[in-house]
Amino acid sequence: ERYTVLGFHSYMHNTGALTTIGKTLFEQIVAPNPNVRLVLCGHHHAAGQRISELDDDGDGVTDRTVYQLLADYQDAPKGGGGFIRLLPFEPSEEKIRVHTYSPYLDQTSFYEEPQTDTFDIPL
Repeated sequence: ERYTVLGFHSYMHNTGALTTIGKTLFEQIVAPNPNVRLVLCGHHHAAGQRISELDDDGDGVTDRTVYQLLADYQDAPKGGGGFIRLLPFEPSEEKIRVHTYSPYLDQTSFYEEPQTDTFDIPL
């Protein structure tokens, strides 16, 4: 009865392609468990996302969407410049507001393309 957020180390690349272990995790944990809605990962020095629409009951209609997000800033100067990915949940707006921030640099964007650092995910 609850949504699940999973955190893995090496799960996917910035292109959205799953790593070898990511494929196993998707097949054995993410896909068979209908409460899994969000997967977070790092390891690969980049940011990316993958969206999987899953048909849990086999009727040909999407039952849930799983958002999978990669964020890893450690390859940037000074070990990542203090950048972190924030995910405030906004239940009244039925979304998660994803954004990136560095308190060390007081910057709200790591990448030149703002949509890489700031976007919404529907709940």
